[in-house]
Amino acid sequence: MAVQYHLAHSSELTGVASVAGGPYHCAATPSFFCDYMLWFLPRGVCNASYRCTATAKKLLPFGFYMGPPDHEDSVDSALALAEAGLIDPLNGLNNDRVWIFTSGQPNKTPRDTLVPHEIAVQLKDFYQALYNQSEAVEGGDLVFVDSVQAEHSMVIDDPTRDDNCDAFGHPFIDDCSYNTAQQLLDHLYPNSVKQLATSQGQLLSFDQQALPQATMADTGHIYVPAACRQTTCPLHIALHGCGQTQTMIDAALPEPERLYFYRDTGYNSWADTANVVMLYPQAAASEDNENGCWDWWGYSSEDFHNQRAPQILSIRSMVQALTGPGD
Repeated sequence: MAVQYHLAHSSELTGVASVAGGPYHCAATPSFFCDYMLWFLPRGVCNASYRCTATAKKLLPFGFYMGPPDHEDSVDSALALAEAGLIDPLNGLNNDRVWIFTSGQPNKTPRDTLVPHEIAVQLKDFYQALYNQSEAVEGGDLVFVDSVQAEHSMVIDDPTRDDNCDAFGHPFIDDCSYNTAQQLLDHLYPNSVKQLATSQGQLLSFDQQALPQATMADTGHIYVPAACRQTTCPLHIALHGCGQTQTMIDAALPEPERLYFYRDTGYNSWADTANVVMLYPQAAASEDNENGCWDWWGYSSEDFHNQRAPQILSIRSMVQALTGPGD
């Protein structure tokens, strides 16, 4: 979803970070298997389960994995959508900073068994291929991190917890002595992340119901460093993963074990040192989206990947409310 929003509105952004994700518009990847062998499934659902992730293999008794997707298909899609005016012109990516994390290299344990390493490699290749397009980026700064062996999760470093690098499941936050939030913020906002200190900002909640709706939760969250109440600060949009909404965590875990993406991933403390406002939109589970994922395969709209996407419209309306004149 972060990559989708980046491509949709690249002229308004300075970079993107992806944790355990695949290439842009992956669910629309041409696939003989999905188009003819599993013709009874929508292509997006089939690709999402069998090619863009190893979900079917991981969660179904007789499932298997057909990936990885081909990043060139994603490049072709981005070029066509930009030409059609459905995403920003690709020169909006000019000099953007890109940070990509995949938890676990092949043939080592623990490793990401839901979004294998090779899928994240296709995301890296997607951005590098865009950089080589004449109308796109000149001199983007891309970092690819695959040095941490962990399961599918947002990896944190919490000295008060025991390492659980191989844990799979709610809250999808694993302590593995690596601070993902610090590393990605340090790349996206160079020379701004300072020594960690006691947070002085405020974590606030806001009503999402007044926004364009597409399986959005009732409540979103925002962290505002103390300094950002007195001066202009960058805005970082932090998008939770599947199974990480507050509602799902509350339902899945007893209170002592609840870790929330918007509170417990380390973002806020490091954002406080960098004077970066953190926006945490919240998706919601639905009949077609049982795990509360952001829409990257088409459950909310056929336009899920471009500027017309209901969820992208909702997030952008939040951004505009925060960055508009006089706010």
